[in-house]
Amino acid sequence: MSKQMLNEKTFANVETYQPITIPGRPDAPTRPAAMTVNGTIGRAFFLLILAVAMGAVGWSYGDQMSGTVWTVMLVGLLALFGLSILTAFKPKLAPFTGPVYAVVMGFWAGAISFGYNELYPGIVMQAMFATFSVFAVCLVFYLTGLVKVTDRFVRVVIVATGGIFVMYLVAIVMQLFGVNVTFLDSPSPLGIGLSVVICIVAALNLFIDFRWIDEGAQRGAPTYMSWYSAFGLLATLIWLYLEILRLLSKIRS
Repeated sequence: MSKQMLNEKTFANVETYQPITIPGRPDAPTRPAAMTVNGTIGRAFFLLILAVAMGAVGWSYGDQMSGTVWTVMLVGLLALFGLSILTAFKPKLAPFTGPVYAVVMGFWAGAISFGYNELYPGIVMQAMFATFSVFAVCLVFYLTGLVKVTDRFVRVVIVATGGIFVMYLVAIVMQLFGVNVTFLDSPSPLGIGLSVVICIVAALNLFIDFRWIDEGAQRGAPTYMSWYSAFGLLATLIWLYLEILRLLSKIRS
């Protein structure tokens, strides 16, 4: 979902920061009101903590929603997609839509995690550990230059991500109409292979997030873009977690 927000046009129409003069001191040095890497990391951490807290709430309600899992997934997916699109068109809303997104995403992911953990005890902790391990590896690879995030790299990953999103949306709608899309959840070699590919695509999206955060800071984008970028990074991270959770469930089946 973050690819509706973080792509090659993310900063194309965003103004660079305007110097701010301290009121009453026109001769004083100006200070920039610009996006920074550290500021974005801080906001992303805040959104992640908020999502984890709401995940605990969603977990506590998971048992009550066990019979309506596909409905919950569809409603949650549409709400999250709507927030992503709104923020993509109105980045200045990110300081407000970001926390709302974290609350909805956290609750949604927490309820789903409960269902998985009921079937496969301990799988949630395994998925969380794997997610943060992948995140750490991707960050190291990006910072050391082992992975070059070129424009072609970005285009390929965005197309792959869009295809996956459409596939899942169609599958959820078909499930609501009683059509069982077995290959998505099947522990067969095809099902496991598909999950591995999706996990790889999700991880590659992290490199795009890192690049755009870097680029926004270098361009001196306004501070609301820190919230915007943190929003996108959170979306990618939780998507990666959910895909790893699905992959582990297939393996354990």
